[in-house]
This record gives sequence, structure tokens and C-alpha cells, in this order.
Amino acid sequence: MLDSLEAAAAQCDKISVEELVETLGRRSFPALVLAPGLIAVSPASGIPGLTGTIGMIVVLITVQMLFGRRSAWLPGFLTRRRISSDRLRTALGWLRRPVGFVERLTKPRLLLLVSPPLIALPILVMMSIGLFMPLMEFVPTSGSIAGAIISTLAIGLLMRDGLLVFVALCLTVAAPIGIWQIAT
Repeated sequence: MLDSLEAAAAQCDKISVEELVETLGRRSFPALVLAPGLIAVSPASGIPGLTGTIGMIVVLITVQMLFGRRSAWLPGFLTRRRISSDRLRTALGWLRRPVGFVERLTKPRLLLLVSPPLIALPILVMMSIGLFMPLMEFVPTSGSIAGAIISTLAIGLLMRDGLLVFVALCLTVAAPIGIWQIAT
């Protein structure tokens, strides 16, 4: 994916978000879910309203995944944004190290969980978590836990690692118990 983005950036001085999403096609979905998931895990999740907003973004993207869109639809104010190709190449260069680390840990396995029809299960779980995230604003750290699970599922889908998806699904079952313990 990074190579595809870099090749697209090499063709012009500035590239739009829409062009980047189209370059990635269906592969853009897990990455678009991963980004807000990681924000939810960060200390930024303490900002009032951010967890709920992240949840709605996750829902918007996962619904499109379920309906089989070829590429993600994003609001015009986002898709019209243009990024300097130099800045994009710099960001991609920075991303290569953490992506390389993730690639070393993950690999295509348990493909049954990341292939149709079972791929709908992790997508539905991400969507369900996203729907509940606005309510998580009231329980400290619950939004971060949700973001971690969403991020793990997104990485599993991105890397086609069904084992990682399975682990995240197990965490999804265990997380409400842990959140309940924290809340009470």
C-alpha cells in the first residue's frame, strides 16, 4: 500500500485525499478505520466528544465495507484536501518503520476470518463498537479500549491475519467485563 501511495505521489506536486483513496481502492477501508482507532487509543481520546466522533467515523466506513463499495466515500471537505507530494513521501518514509514492524509480526493466516463470508464478522464488530462509542464518553478509558480493539481488527484485515482478528474478537468479548470492573 505504501508503494502504491508513493507511486501516486510521484506523479504530481500535490495530491488530493480523493486520489489517495481511489489509488488504494478496497484496501483503503481498513486503513481508514485504523487511523481513527489509533486516535482513540491516544491521550487525545480524553477530549470531550472525540470518542463519539471517532465512533461515527468508524460506523461510516464500516457500513461502506459491508455494502461492498469499491472505494471509500468521504465527505467532500475531506476529499478535496490536497497534500504536498513531498510531505506525503516524507510521511510514508516515516511510516515504513512501524509498518515493517507490524509486517514482521503478522502474516496471512486463518484466512477464513478475513475472507467472505466471515469477513463480515469483524466488520460488524467494528461497526457495533463504533455505534457504542458515543456512550463510552461517560466511562473513563472505555473509548481507548474500544479504539485498541478497532485498531487490532483493522490491522488484522489490512494484513489478512485471521489470527489477529480472532484475538481481537476475543478481546471484544472480554472488554465489556473489564470496563464494567473499571466503572464499578
